[in-house]
Amino acid sequence: MKVRCITLGAFQVNAYLLEDPATGYCAVVDTGEGPQLAKVLAEMQPRPNLRAILLTHAHFDHFGNVEDFPNA
Repeated sequence: MKVRCITLGAFQVNAYLLEDPATGYCAVVDTGEGPQLAKVLAEMQPRPNLRAILLTHAHFDHFGNVEDFPNA
């Protein structure tokens, strides 16, 4: 399992990308605000298979761009 932390948005929220290299499956914990995390996923090679979006709580800076994800 690979874990990647990406700090996003004006409030510097830590979003996490959890990746299983064997299957290509991944999950995102807290999508942050703004499109940066979706861009990171789009640029990854091989393209990850997003299986879940997990939100720790309902503040806008933790889920603000969830609609930017193709599988959301």
